[in-house]
Amino acid sequence: MTPDRPALSDHKQVILGTAGHIDHGKTRLVQALTGVNTDRLPEEQARGISIDLGFAHFRTEEFEFAVVDVPGHERFIRNMVAGATGIDMALLVVAADDGVMPQTVEHLEIMHLLGIDTGLVVISKADLVDPELIELARLDIASRMAGTFLEHAPVIAVSSTTGTGLAELTRGLVSLARGRTPRPSSTLFRMPIDRVFSVAGHGTVVTGSILSGEVRPGDVLELLPAGTAARVRGVQRNGRPVDRGGPGCRCAINLAGIRVQEVARGDELATPGSLSPTSRLLVRTECLTSSPVSLTNRAIYRLHLGTAEVSARIIIKENSIAPGARGYAELRLERPVVATWGQPFLLRRPSPAATIAGGVILDPGLPTRQRIPGLAQVAAPRELVDPIDRLAAYFAERDEIPDSPNSAAWSVGIPPEQYPELVRRLFQRGEIVECLPGGKWVHRQRLEKLAKAMLSRIHAEVTRRQPRRSLPRGTLMNCCQNLASREFLDAAWLWLMEKRRLVQVGENFGPSELQVRLNKAQQGLLAEVLLRIEQSGLTPPGDKELATAIGAQADTLAAIITYCEEEELLVRVAPGLHFTPKMVEKARRKCLVRLGKGDATVSELREAWGVNRKTAICLCEYFDTVGVTVRDGDVRRLCTQHPSFCPMA
Repeated sequence: MTPDRPALSDHKQVILGTAGHIDHGKTRLVQALTGVNTDRLPEEQARGISIDLGFAHFRTEEFEFAVVDVPGHERFIRNMVAGATGIDMALLVVAADDGVMPQTVEHLEIMHLLGIDTGLVVISKADLVDPELIELARLDIASRMAGTFLEHAPVIAVSSTTGTGLAELTRGLVSLARGRTPRPSSTLFRMPIDRVFSVAGHGTVVTGSILSGEVRPGDVLELLPAGTAARVRGVQRNGRPVDRGGPGCRCAINLAGIRVQEVARGDELATPGSLSPTSRLLVRTECLTSSPVSLTNRAIYRLHLGTAEVSARIIIKENSIAPGARGYAELRLERPVVATWGQPFLLRRPSPAATIAGGVILDPGLPTRQRIPGLAQVAAPRELVDPIDRLAAYFAERDEIPDSPNSAAWSVGIPPEQYPELVRRLFQRGEIVECLPGGKWVHRQRLEKLAKAMLSRIHAEVTRRQPRRSLPRGTLMNCCQNLASREFLDAAWLWLMEKRRLVQVGENFGPSELQVRLNKAQQGLLAEVLLRIEQSGLTPPGDKELATAIGAQADTLAAIITYCEEEELLVRVAPGLHFTPKMVEKARRKCLVRLGKGDATVSELREAWGVNRKTAICLCEYFDTVGVTVRDGDVRRLCTQHPSFCPMA
């Protein structure tokens, strides 16, 4: 890595990946195209086979092709998968003297699962066979490619030894490069790391295919999943220092402040704060038709994601997904990885080794302990084509709308710059509402879901304490405390009150539709309580006295008294003292008659009511509270705001 950084050339960048069976001439073909022998390891040169990834490049007048040469041996499929990450076009190599072989088919399936949709087929070693065998190879290839993304791809016979067909191959690659779909633009940088090494005098260098965004010397990136900050000391592309690297480029990045032992293949470099490591993934998966087994619930496979490889347990509600079938699943990983919405992955059986399935990520950020009641119910909205609908589904699972677009960008697959406009449109559609402190928004469906869960908890809590039909707000909120944050619970509580799903009963609250059912014993106790209070005139027994008189437990009587308050069968005049509504009205009329003659003391009102002083004080304070009377020193007068007040003419 040198400090001299010429600007990027005008050549368009294309990443080309090889694929094919072992010993079908992939590395020789790359050397014929680029002049570079990608078998750099001594073991590779000694054995004559590719073990790890190899890299080279070549230019045409319009394009600069970065070539990733992958091993063909089945023992090194994991290296092949790492190399296939981020490639734009595939170069499937089939030897003329062998034809299509097992690894040819497996590599083709892997490319399909990784979402690669552009490429061509090379018949290699054309100089070793007669023209008739080349034609037979074409027929074999046409048969095997039917139904794949290479079904109508060019098939070019090439000899890496004589150079026959190389010019035609180059023209075919240029033609495909012109017609390929450009990568989606994004301001967020992301590069899975496929190689790590150290350069004397410069330190740690990592290489990879840039999936999105740009990197420049001096940038600070985040090394994931560790979350370590890494400053970019220099950038090289195809062996030359450059002032920046962008999508479709294979780059080597010199990192400052990072030791080579701290980085490994499978790690990623990204814009700080743009990605979050996760150990749970919601996916749509497809079991290969050629798979020897079905995907089975709770089985453990090797997950290949980007350049990472990690053990994963699959959770399938249907218990299995048969070969050729698709379904939704959850993957629980042995260690965190980095993923984004729509990213392809592979699942391989460890032993005997075989590629079993693949698919795409639908939610790369499932909370660690959150249960998923129905995979299809949660996953299906994440597959919607319109990004605004995916964003709405994402918001519907969260307690508030995040201010930062980064989490939504990697979770839903939308460019960060589109985030504010999509949120505005959802607000206009009425799908998100402002209901949290500080002007925070939440999706209406999430609010309604929480309110429904709260109401269910409240209903159960009140029912458990029947014959009560309401409880203090604090008691009801406590039984809901683990459902969401306190401010979100408060918002859902207000929603329930506005919709009259919760109603206030005196100082308490309860479900509006809850009906109290008294058993025979409770019905008998209720009748006796009302009878004793009604028969006492304006001097009813207190709650404690009443409990003693009828031989009831204090808590049992308290529940009946509360029920009577809620049903307006009794009025609490003072703590521990209750009147029937008729008794309260009788006392009120006597009070009005006495105050019609002028102000009165407690003693004078006591005489009018015919009660003891304690009860008279309770009645005076009660009528003060409800606005019948006003206290002025030692006397009461009729409240001028009370409907019964009538000034003298």
